[in-house]
Amino acid sequence: MTDQLTRKPYPSDVTDAQWAILAPFIPEPGAWSPRKPISRREIVNGIFYLLRTG
Repeated sequence: MTDQLTRKPYPSDVTDAQWAILAPFIPEPGAWSPRKPISRREIVNGIFYLLRTG
């Protein structure tokens, strides 16, 4: 995976090939955001994990 994970990967995580397709459709956060940036890929991984596990 291109993003460095600091956690154990889950079966629901997107692959590099899947991420290459999805990434252009997910906008980067705006510069005005006061929050620490979170990897867009990790957000997608979290959504897929919840969808898979309920």
